[in-house]
Amino acid sequence: MRGAYSILNFPSRRVHWVGKDVVQRLQNSGLHVCLVSGGFYPLVEPVAKLLNVPLENVYCNQLLFRDDGAYLGFDDTAPTCRSDGKATVVDSLIRRFQTGVIIVGDGMTDAKACPPATFFIGFGGNADRPPVRAATPYFCTTMQELLELFRSVGLVL
Repeated sequence: MRGAYSILNFPSRRVHWVGKDVVQRLQNSGLHVCLVSGGFYPLVEPVAKLLNVPLENVYCNQLLFRDDGAYLGFDDTAPTCRSDGKATVVDSLIRRFQTGVIIVGDGMTDAKACPPATFFIGFGGNADRPPVRAATPYFCTTMQELLELFRSVGLVL
């Protein structure tokens, strides 16, 4: 449980480093920012709150517990528990917001969500994976590079 405690008390300065400024600039430009993760809600929710991403824009896996608190498993009906789940979520976001979607990620499940996403931007700031790098002409290794890419296409000022 000690490891879980340290993860759940993730330092906010680290979240700032990994993108709070970028998220704020995107939101200030009128764009919807969503978190789509194969992770579990108790780990994703604090990050969403620190990034000021509305919880209705968070898509991830849910843990299931009995009334007495015993672990049952996870909700296997959530799209994010499947290898094609991020593409399913992107489809729903396109319908929900009536616009194209740009997905930024470090894994092949992110890359496989394009299409239906309009663009996939690979991100190697946490892990630089050659298959992800090969899956897109857009690959950034820092949040500053990502911000510059967004500026170059007019998404942020």
